[in-house]
Amino acid sequence: MKHLLFLMLAPFMCLSCGNKGHKDLQTAYSMNLDTALQLLPEITDVECIPLETNDASLIADIDKVLYCNKTFYVFDKVGKKVLLFDRQGNFLKSIHKIGQGPGEYTEPCDMDVDGEGNIYLADWATQSIIMYRSGDENNYEVNRIGAYFLDFAVVGNSVYLGLVYQEGEARQNLVVWSKEKEKTMVLKNNLLLEGNKLPYRAKHYIFCSDDKVYYYERFNSYIYRLEEGKLIPVSVSLPRRFQRKKR
Repeated sequence: MKHLLFLMLAPFMCLSCGNKGHKDLQTAYSMNLDTALQLLPEITDVECIPLETNDASLIADIDKVLYCNKTFYVFDKVGKKVLLFDRQGNFLKSIHKIGQGPGEYTEPCDMDVDGEGNIYLADWATQSIIMYRSGDENNYEVNRIGAYFLDFAVVGNSVYLGLVYQEGEARQNLVVWSKEKEKTMVLKNNLLLEGNKLPYRAKHYIFCSDDKVYYYERFNSYIYRLEEGKLIPVSVSLPRRFQRKKR
């Protein structure tokens, strides 16, 4: 049975839970959305999960929601915290360590969670990613990335960084940082710098679906699947109703 889950929190949310180059685009996987939509199983059940509300679980704004390990991870960018809820919506705990001391952050810009329950928070101000082991804010590891970026995803020992900034503008669309070597490698340069003048309608261009991580590059007809040390393009054909008619 196909289930569709809704968190009764806010009208806008994002639901989701490699150092060698990428494959040639000629070997890209292809996906026709007209066919894919017809093959999708019919949604037979919609479940709304009201999250527990108390003084400790108040949310100012939802930037991202990840569901994994049977837990909802809610990133409140305005409130500068991550809140954890179980499958029934009961509040579990939060990470809220604002400051300049050990394991603290001042400007969190994105969050990720791995299969072991480790929570990662990117701090724009210090150009670093803090890992809280098993969601314990007192058991942490700080990774100094040394770059400004808008979103990220952890895949094995690699950290993919989206929209990396230099001199006040996005210069690289996708960069991978190796935990082992503590070095970055550019995978996708921003070849359309004039596109920076256009507003970014999406909050995140790196996103999760099931247990896979994907990246969308603006002004491109490809979605890339991110794997350990790999960047695999997936060709997408828009459904006919979204295609512009030829004159």
